[in-house]
Amino acid sequence: MNKTQIELLNGEMVDVELKYNPIKCMKIARDFPQANDAFTLAVGEKTAEVNISNLYNAVYVGYRQANMNDYLSFEEFSEEFDFDMKEAMKIYYAMIDKNSRNQYLEELARLGKK
Repeated sequence: MNKTQIELLNGEMVDVELKYNPIKCMKIARDFPQANDAFTLAVGEKTAEVNISNLYNAVYVGYRQANMNDYLSFEEFSEEFDFDMKEAMKIYYAMIDKNSRNQYLEELARLGKK
């Protein structure tokens, strides 16, 4: 399973897909162009920099990938999503790195979360 759930401010639990899917991302980009840039990062000799808006956008892309037909618009999602940078970073790296995804899923299993 490559999904987790996040809780929106209204208490609703929604799925987030933890595996970047370029085909789904291209479809999402039709009405959310920021999807194309959500997974860009600046890589230095010993560091990688991720823009906070990219973290936020990546969580939305993961949400949309898990909910391709019935979903909140970016604006609606933004009104209901309480951004947590630590959680967003875990989701971001889980989407682009298999080892990070496995570690994140193991952590969720230990905590008894989906």
